Amino acid sequence: MAEEDENSDPAQGPAASWDAARRFAGLIGDPPRFIRATIHFLRRDVEENGNELSFQAQSCLLPLLRSKQFQAGLYYTAQTCFPERLHGKSLNTPRKLSTLYRPDEFIAILSVMYLYRRMRKGCEKESFQQFSKNVSHNWLLCGAIGRAIEKIGFANGLLYGALPHLAQCLFLGVDRKGFKGYRTKTRQSKLLFFLEEEEERWKCNCLQVAVLIAQCLGLGKQYHDPFMLGLPNTDLAALQNNDELYGAQLLLVWLSALKETGNAPDMPHRGEFYPFASEMEFLKGVTEKIINAPHEELFLHKSEKDLSPQLTPELFHDDGTKEEVDPSSSAATTLSELPEEIRNDFPEDLNLDLDIDQALS
Repeated sequence: MAEEDENSDPAQGPAASWDAARRFAGLIGDPPRFIRATIHFLRRDVEENGNELSFQAQSCLLPLLRSKQFQAGLYYTAQTCFPERLHGKSLNTPRKLSTLYRPDEFIAILSVMYLYRRMRKGCEKESFQQFSKNVSHNWLLCGAIGRAIEKIGFANGLLYGALPHLAQCLFLGVDRKGFKGYRTKTRQSKLLFFLEEEEERWKCNCLQVAVLIAQCLGLGKQYHDPFMLGLPNTDLAALQNNDELYGAQLLLVWLSALKETGNAPDMPHRGEFYPFASEMEFLKGVTEKIINAPHEELFLHKSEKDLSPQLTPELFHDDGTKEEVDPSSSAATTLSELPEEIRNDFPEDLNLDLDIDQALS
């Protein structure tokens, strides 16, 4: 019998595999300070402010909401997953746009957009495009499932769906040939991730790396258990007494059923994890829309060229302009314009526009 690693934890795996995971997670470097600070204040709103947007978090968001890349990602995500939030709305200033999502939803979309662009820069272009084309529809569909199943939520759905695959991009970036063989095996096995194969090839798995990436972004340790104990555990009944773990695994069950049949999974599960009838109808329709959408039409690929009075009328004034008409609705463009209570979280030489453009383009 192999001697047990004294630093191992059944819920976490051997210490050596976490060391390997840290080396992979470290490849992305530190996120821009402004991104991390914005997530920090948004997360505080989730935990301490009933998931309502505070003045501090809004002050961080407003400069981000001037970014055409971020505007496009937010708009087209809402068009798919929250179309009712756009109907009849005027979102033509950063302050108005900050009302489109709840803090946890802003965190999820910002995190995925940033990580997607960061991973894209670190991988060979053609290989990354092919991998992204194969998996990124799942991310938005997981978000839609979370929206429909309130106990999971859009934010968790999107992050549970996206972060493991984004973590796999680090394997792709350092071992393109090995990753091609790995993807062949996952497809043959009809798996989203093949943890044993990952551990054999790279001495850790994508769920470990995803946990560390989440912590690096400032999402906290709350994703450890859903990732490490929920997503890989196919025995749903064994997770009945833990909402987080149950929700994480059930998300994958719903994802598989919707892709294969276009309908709910044919299996009993806890009633509070089943959508209301109206949400079920919405989910059926949006599943078909997401699955049939060209890869380049997903929110991850939207940019300034996809913003216009014709395509995104809610983001423009009636005359087709995006000019600020209310000085109180303008966003900070320099550090001195940020509220004093959050100013110390940023370096003195911070260039907001440059920081944001580099992160989201």
